[in-house]
Amino acid sequence: MRVTYLLTIFIAVISGALLSRLYFKVSESAIITTSNETSVQPAAKALLSKGKLVSSLVDASESTLLLQQENQQLKQQISTLSETITAQQAQLLALQQANATRDNQSIVYFENLLSLQKRDESWAYQVESAIQDFVATADLYPQLQLDELGCKATVCQFTLTHDLNDGHDLYYWRNVNDFLLKQPWWQQFNYTLVINNNNQVTYTISTK
Repeated sequence: MRVTYLLTIFIAVISGALLSRLYFKVSESAIITTSNETSVQPAAKALLSKGKLVSSLVDASESTLLLQQENQQLKQQISTLSETITAQQAQLLALQQANATRDNQSIVYFENLLSLQKRDESWAYQVESAIQDFVATADLYPQLQLDELGCKATVCQFTLTHDLNDGHDLYYWRNVNDFLLKQPWWQQFNYTLVINNNNQVTYTISTK
């Protein structure tokens, strides 16, 4: 009986010692694990921060590259547009020069025609009378004035003026031309040279 009691006490003491030792080992392991986790967290945050910085730098680099490409495209478009404008200006200048040459040739041609042609009294009188009637009856304001008039055999030249001084000369002369084109006697003329000088216009017209 006594032996059994002592054996029971011995077993209890041994069990308590083992349990105590096991508890301390578990506690130590928990402390080490917690310590490791605590030390890993700042490193993880640092890596995450660096990752975000690298991502931001990549995004900025891509944006810069896109802007550079767009800038290059704009430069190319501007260059192309500039070349187109230069070419159009050259074409316009050539057209103006051609028109000026043609006008000068026409002026010389009509001047020679007026100076060399003999007057056909019947035809010239009829056309001159028609022009005078047109000026007198044209429904225009201010009223047209006939400054010069002369016809030969196939060509006539006359100068019209007005007293309009409000800067609407172009509109006024457009109306004059519209009226002239409606006149029956005007239909026989195939060639027309018009020299405009603000409130004065000289018409040279020829049937051939």
